[in-house]
Amino acid sequence: MSWNCDARLTEQDYYHQNQRVAFRAGYSDAFHGAPMWAGNERNWHPDEYRAGYDAGAADKALTIDADGLDDDEPTFSLESITAAIYKLRADYVANGDYDSYQAINAGGCEDFASDIHELVGSPREDADYQMIDPAYFLQAPAEGDEDNWGYPLNRDHLQSKWPSVVPPAGLDWDDLDHISAFGNFFSGTHIWIYCDGKHYDAEAPEGVATPFDLPFFQRIIGRWIEAGKPEANPLPTPGM
Repeated sequence: MSWNCDARLTEQDYYHQNQRVAFRAGYSDAFHGAPMWAGNERNWHPDEYRAGYDAGAADKALTIDADGLDDDEPTFSLESITAAIYKLRADYVANGDYDSYQAINAGGCEDFASDIHELVGSPREDADYQMIDPAYFLQAPAEGDEDNWGYPLNRDHLQSKWPSVVPPAGLDWDDLDHISAFGNFFSGTHIWIYCDGKHYDAEAPEGVATPFDLPFFQRIIGRWIEAGKPEANPLPTPGM
């Protein structure tokens, strides 16, 4: 199955040709506070939001302990997930499959998550590990609707499964519902890995606390703010 990891966003929005290899939009190892746009919506610009080249990423990929990743039965741990992401995303770019980690998330997110699973091996029995997509936390389609494109979030389900998940700084749950409609969230919008309280993808090798902290969703949040925070309604079909 081919997943569309960019339901609404243009190629230009995702990455600029001839730019640097690693985009770290809205989140970096050195930045763990509120999102870059919080409290500064009026002055927010997409190019500023893309935090640019993570100069330490290449070195870190070489120095991180990746022992066991190539074993027939690799040892599963949060550290092995991080090591696998650093290794695999570098391979994806070096092989010419994608020109940035951001581009991996824009078209290869399902393959990337599956390949990470192969690298890290079977989870521990006590691990809360799964591949996630937005359908996990969207409300089910209403009667008569075939799909739940852009539907509001299922807050009860989210808070029962991930009680620590709260809206990003400066936003509330209603805002996230509008962002879901604005971004036309659906099951194939993005695929990532969740394990023991952290969310991982090609741009978040260290893991982040909530799906909304992933750079992929931070970009959509930023575009929604730039568009004037439209109060979009849920859409049962693609397109706005």
